[in-house]
Amino acid sequence: MIDTKRICIAAYPGFELLDLCGPASVFATANKFLGRDAYRTTSVSSSGGPVESFEGITIQSTPVRRANVGPEDTVIVTGGFKTAVEEACNDSYLLDWIREARSAGSRIASVCTGSFVLASAGIAHGKTVATHWAACNEFSKAYPSVDLNGDAIYVEDGDVWSSAGVASGIDMALAMLERDHGSEARTFVSRMLVVYSHRPGNQSQFSEILKAQTKSGNPFQAAFRWIDENIGHPIRVADLAEKTGMSERTFFRKFSAAIGESPAKFIENVRLTRARDLLQAGMPIKQITGAVGYRSEAAFRQAFAAKFGTTPTGFRTLHCDAAD
Repeated sequence: MIDTKRICIAAYPGFELLDLCGPASVFATANKFLGRDAYRTTSVSSSGGPVESFEGITIQSTPVRRANVGPEDTVIVTGGFKTAVEEACNDSYLLDWIREARSAGSRIASVCTGSFVLASAGIAHGKTVATHWAACNEFSKAYPSVDLNGDAIYVEDGDVWSSAGVASGIDMALAMLERDHGSEARTFVSRMLVVYSHRPGNQSQFSEILKAQTKSGNPFQAAFRWIDENIGHPIRVADLAEKTGMSERTFFRKFSAAIGESPAKFIENVRLTRARDLLQAGMPIKQITGAVGYRSEAAFRQAFAAKFGTTPTGFRTLHCDAAD
């Protein structure tokens, strides 16, 4: 048995620094919990040496030709903005090394738009991957053979892992840690880093309200704000229509057309998504019921199970450490 697993995080000029530092912090903190060097993290790049991040901070890296990885190791490719990622996608040294690592049995992963690099290397073809929500359309056009899950925080498809926005690289690394060393290690690290112990990979990248704002633009900003601020109280369509300066009938028609669901259904989704977040934060179910606007605990439990396929208690047992 190999006691130390290598984590090689690939950087390139203009890479996103948190894509590297987030996972690296997870694995370094895991060493503290495990009491040994279970992981050895190395920054790598095509030619090695100093690599400047998007933030202007320069890191030192090992040339990929010297990073010989095997089946116990993990390769994580960082993301970045468009120009930086495009150059990485055309870096033959980097792409060849990723392919060789895959052939050697290494676990391959990407953070954010690092998914473009995996796709360019041919690693993502036939796989389901995640990427940053803002890059989904471009990714789908560039790589139609890849099954893109544009809403997930992270995706595990066999030996290929991928995550969405920059902070979700931490969630993905925590999931890898749990796979390697169990839930106790994951819980310790998440507490040390002050992040959720378990955000499920299929959790949405952003809230129902933010998704609606992205989809609809500005006409309903006042309505969204009212919903957000009053989610613990009864919310009438008439109130929302008044906030937007529309008649109730016009508001219902325009809102439903822009958002793709009725105001009542949208409000219910906001309530339940808020409830899920409060469950993960450790709030008791009785308090959550009132905090998200349900009159009875029974009604809340029924609505939560219908949306998420499990009861609030079952969700907390599966994804959280706190008990009711």
